[in-house]
Amino acid sequence: MTAKTNDKIRGLFLAAMMVLSAFAGAVAFAGTAAAANSSQYDAELSQSGTTTIYQGQIAVAGNLQSGETYEIREYDGENVGSLEAQADADTDGDILIDTTKLENGFFAVEAPDDSTTHKFEVVEQAFSAEFANEEVANDESTTLTIESRNRADAFDVVVTSEDAKSSSIKNIFPVTETDIDGDGENELVLEDVEDGAEFTANFDGRNIGNYTFDFEVADTTASDSASVEVVKPGDEKVNLVDRTIQVDRGDSVTFEVELKNTQSGYIIIGDAEDDGFEVRADLVEGEEDGVANVTLNTYKSGDTGTAGLSGDVENVNAVETTSGVLAAGNYDIEVRTSESTSADDVGTLSVMERSTTGAGTWVTYADVADDLEDSDDVIEAIENNQLTQTSDVAQKDYAVIAVEASGIYGSLGDTTGDSYNIDTASDDVSVTIEQTNPAKNREAKVYQNENLEIITDDERNLLFFVIELDGNVLDRNGAVGFEDGDRYEVNFTVLGDGKLAEEDETVKTSFTVDDRSVSLDLNDDDKVEVEASENATISGDTNVAPGTDITFRLQSESGADNPFFMTETMNVTQDGSFEGTFDFSEVEAGAYFSVAVSATPDLSGETSFDGVVVEAQPDETTTEENETTTETPTPTETTTETPEPTDTDTATPEPTDSNEGGNGGGEDTTTPEEGPGFGVVVALVALVAAALLAVRREN
Repeated sequence: MTAKTNDKIRGLFLAAMMVLSAFAGAVAFAGTAAAANSSQYDAELSQSGTTTIYQGQIAVAGNLQSGETYEIREYDGENVGSLEAQADADTDGDILIDTTKLENGFFAVEAPDDSTTHKFEVVEQAFSAEFANEEVANDESTTLTIESRNRADAFDVVVTSEDAKSSSIKNIFPVTETDIDGDGENELVLEDVEDGAEFTANFDGRNIGNYTFDFEVADTTASDSASVEVVKPGDEKVNLVDRTIQVDRGDSVTFEVELKNTQSGYIIIGDAEDDGFEVRADLVEGEEDGVANVTLNTYKSGDTGTAGLSGDVENVNAVETTSGVLAAGNYDIEVRTSESTSADDVGTLSVMERSTTGAGTWVTYADVADDLEDSDDVIEAIENNQLTQTSDVAQKDYAVIAVEASGIYGSLGDTTGDSYNIDTASDDVSVTIEQTNPAKNREAKVYQNENLEIITDDERNLLFFVIELDGNVLDRNGAVGFEDGDRYEVNFTVLGDGKLAEEDETVKTSFTVDDRSVSLDLNDDDKVEVEASENATISGDTNVAPGTDITFRLQSESGADNPFFMTETMNVTQDGSFEGTFDFSEVEAGAYFSVAVSATPDLSGETSFDGVVVEAQPDETTTEENETTTETPTPTETTTETPEPTDTDTATPEPTDSNEGGNGGGEDTTTPEEGPGFGVVVALVALVAAALLAVRREN
């Protein structure tokens, strides 16, 4: 039991000492009859700093002048406010303050000389009580959870109910009988409760019906109630939530088994005689009430201990395991209430053939790359135009390689750790990122895969590699970095000498590294030309990742009659262009100025330009009648309307291949809008799949 429990009534002793404030609802106790002792209060106010008090607690303020009258007032940190209560200090210089009727806020004890002696904050204790189940059979138990997120110390909780007698409450909860309010009668108390505490609520033998229990913190005003329905015991039954479970060969699948009126069951997957594979296990209720989550890793079906089975299972019996990865085909799933009973439900595990489909290159910038923690983040970034498909990647930006492949994720294991290296983690796949255009008499640079960030998505059959084009992360007789003009080919291979493929299955993509550059739209004199208007525009192009901010600083030439300085930040669009608007309405035509362009990380090459102001041109508004001159349709270009198969050659133009050495895969990815996507990719990732199409043609 907690040491300083708030006596809700405090008995005749405190009643005799009570002084009510004429100004407010709070109550202060005058200790003229006796000194305050630790059994009378819950918290001691400090004279330095601010003490936190939970609403309903009794606080003591000490070291005051005996016999003097002190006031409890609102306090804003500097000044006192309205009066809440008054009290005379006892012979030991103490006053007791009951916070039951004080609202949440800050208060101070004010002395007769108007100085403040003690400062405190009253807060309402956060408190909740909840049963794990909405209903419970009257031969079972459930769990009561009590939470109080803003109180760290232990506290006592009084339990009452209009639906259950005290004798029943004592049988349901682990309570102690204690006279906690000093009225001569015992209360039922859960002692030393802390945030997140769990208590077993045993309803064995209780009458059928609805029960509501009230829970009150003994020393504060916090309270809550929780209800549960007690029902007759039902028949125990175990069911598969989904009777058809699909998984790609080599991947893992997790499925749910419903446990009704029981917390355990039994499962059998496969048949040793018919399938050459069988695993059995006890089912146990997991974190989710009434459900067991079962995971089967088909890549580990040869494990003689578990056969790849994990999750909410115990006593796994690998009756017969495979010599490799579980073969494609259908396997029976049978669930029972126990090993000795007959089947309650049956289903099918459908293991499908795996495939390696395609790869493509995307680009993004640091702020986005830093937030890519899982595949949902990648898909969201694509949908928000924060990831762009291209084979040209600027220095210090990020290349994101997307691979579409199924059946590889069981072999990859947990890829989330900082020390994960795909070269050593899996014997079934390989990734190489190698330079294809080394200088004469030089070896090619090769990316060191221990630097490779990997994001997996076995549900969508997507694998992402995130590569920062910065630092010495390449190897060529020592650590080296990316350089302008470097071209790299990324090969992802499912190895034929592993467990997943009979021969090597390789998909590839490529990217070229460029210095971070910018170019502005210039006139014939190689100057930035703007009109003397409110909406003068400056535009240009860059090879940095779309979404990057480009900052412009415009300054008049030295000695100008009308000097000016302007700054504007523009965002790079999907096609690498940008445009900003400036107000030159107060600048005369003929004025010269300079333009400085910057970005983070820094740009290379030319970043300073000369500019000139020209006369504003009137708006052109006389071209309306031209819109009607093209009304007569002459569909000469669609004369091949009969759908001959050869017409699809003109409907889907092949991307121009301008790569040296026949490495055209990377250039294909510069036109993602031309590809319809993989036919087998789920709709949610159609954007990714469409972008991989061009590379898939080569592979």
